[in-house]
Amino acid sequence: MAHILIVEDDRLIAKILTIGLQRADHSTILVEDGREVLACARDKAPDLILLDVMLPGMDGFQVLKQLKSHPTTHHIPVLMLTGQSNASSVMAGLDNGATAYLSKPVDLPDLVKRISRLVLSRVSASAHM
Repeated sequence: MAHILIVEDDRLIAKILTIGLQRADHSTILVEDGREVLACARDKAPDLILLDVMLPGMDGFQVLKQLKSHPTTHHIPVLMLTGQSNASSVMAGLDNGATAYLSKPVDLPDLVKRISRLVLSRVSASAHM
């Protein structure tokens, strides 16, 4: 089970993600505003962050830069989950430290599998340190 921070301002998408991930035995926290992500990530220490790009307050690319430059959050895997699927957006996400860049609409079973693999690989990697 992973503890996942969902950063999504579209309430319907947020609800679908929350329900789908909780059914897969993950716990979730929802943040709707880009300005709140860093503080929430520091306080809640999620295993993974699902990050939208188009957010009020601060866009996902700015949020990603802050997460990756902060000592308490730089290690948290970030999956960008967005409707912006052009090459420059994908490269901006990956170049700034995103673990993966997924386009909406996302296949929920595929997302759950990706999250499970990511979390298991992190657990395995930390066990070997």
